[in-house]
Amino acid sequence: MANYMLIAGCSHAAGSEIDGTMSSPENREASFGNLLAKMLDHKPINIARNGSSNSAIHRSILNWFTLNKEIVENKNNNLFVLINWAESNRMEGPLLRPGNDVENLSHFTGEGGGNQDSSADWEDPTHADYVQVNVMTDPHSIKGPEKEAFVTTQRFLVYSPIYTEILTAKDALSMQYFLQTQDNGTNIRYLMTNSGIAFSDYNMRHLKPYLEKLDATRYYKYRDNRFGFYEKYKLEGMLNPNAKYGHHGADAHTARATDLANYIKQKNI
Repeated sequence: MANYMLIAGCSHAAGSEIDGTMSSPENREASFGNLLAKMLDHKPINIARNGSSNSAIHRSILNWFTLNKEIVENKNNNLFVLINWAESNRMEGPLLRPGNDVENLSHFTGEGGGNQDSSADWEDPTHADYVQVNVMTDPHSIKGPEKEAFVTTQRFLVYSPIYTEILTAKDALSMQYFLQTQDNGTNIRYLMTNSGIAFSDYNMRHLKPYLEKLDATRYYKYRDNRFGFYEKYKLEGMLNPNAKYGHHGADAHTARATDLANYIKQKNI
């Protein structure tokens, strides 16, 4: 019998900038998901990608389940799925172009060229079909064939922030139902967490129909934004001198893994 932990999320789950670089094997190994997997005696499969929107995180999990049946359908395996949702100020735009010319996609290659997520344990084959859009990104920094999709998506994102929170709630609820249907004797457990601010109190009128159906036990303190990964350990004074883009260091990742391990034990997940 083998124990696996699938770890999905954005750059925080990838351990970005722990050592000052956006992606490295050492960052993955020191990330809170990988540390948690070791604490629970599971083999980590970290598929988190820098800059991912929640739609991309959701899709990457679906595709991993589809393309890794040798793990998923083996009833001798135990699978734990750890999902670290990104902040809700992101979206993705489909790229309508022929082929898969990833060398010319700046959002795919990242700074300095090369695949910025080359240290991931598995790569979603659909990732290059979308551009990941952050509300804070300077659109003038985007080059290549994805610029039009980026600008169009970001414009909508800027003027429709409530919609992205609704999308996050829908992604989380849809993933909950998906994982529940997958547990057909193959011993699948899961826990969702947030990187930062996911749901705002002033949007509750629109979010309530979705949030009230979420399993609060398996979504770590999701209604308290102080427990998002970035906010919690920033408030505790854990600063990363290596970080250029606001990612935490090894101390925060170790603390997060310990907090989640204790929570899993307490809630008997």
